[in-house]
Amino acid sequence: MLNSKTSKTPMPKHVSRSLSSPKHPLRGAATARRRPLDSGRTSINGELLKPERKPRSTFAKLAMLAALLLGPLAIAPFSAMCFYGGLTEPDARADVIIVPGAALRNGGNDLSDALRWRMDTAISLWKSRKANFILVSGGGEGAWNEARAMARYAEEHGVPQSAILIEDRARTTRETGRLASGIMRRQGLKRALVVSQWFHVARTRIALEQAGVNTQGKACDHTQTLSNEPFFVLREAIALYAYGAGVDENEKLRSMAS
Repeated sequence: MLNSKTSKTPMPKHVSRSLSSPKHPLRGAATARRRPLDSGRTSINGELLKPERKPRSTFAKLAMLAALLLGPLAIAPFSAMCFYGGLTEPDARADVIIVPGAALRNGGNDLSDALRWRMDTAISLWKSRKANFILVSGGGEGAWNEARAMARYAEEHGVPQSAILIEDRARTTRETGRLASGIMRRQGLKRALVVSQWFHVARTRIALEQAGVNTQGKACDHTQTLSNEPFFVLREAIALYAYGAGVDENEKLRSMAS
């Protein structure tokens, strides 16, 4: 009589090996459906799937939002420096060339590099008949008066006194705009050609035009860079907004916007 329990017959070795082999039709189907790729993607039935992306952190989202909002604010002043500033050539003759003051050296006897480059460019423009007058602007006490030192430099380089207008009280670019515009009105002059460093021309033009003067700009002709130029460029970017909003009228901000 047969035993009611069915005995398990061991599977032949060649059959078990074929089932465990990747080439077996059952296992091969599973492995073919999903296999990793070198690119970090996964393929299912020949279709590529994009890898899962981790969600951005809150900080990353805020940084992206700040870049979108503040980016144009940062670009705008530099665009003004380049296009409204001195990187474009004047396209018409002016009545007067205006040179704002800068630092003096050696007890007030020598111009700083920045001021000398401004004056050299202005003198060259005057000799090229771009304007009839050069107006120098800048305050200071005694021998340190910027405008007086600039006028002496112009005379030493061939500009007669009759062609030099002196404004010797301005302490800031804003005051240069106000005081120089007053001299122009008294002289019957309407169009000004502003000469300064490329990053400073735009703000000087704004100060003059807010005082009612029609302006053009010309950057200094020099190949050297000022040692503190990165600081000056950053200061101009801030000061352009201050001048546009009129907040430079506040004495507390005068030193920043000077």
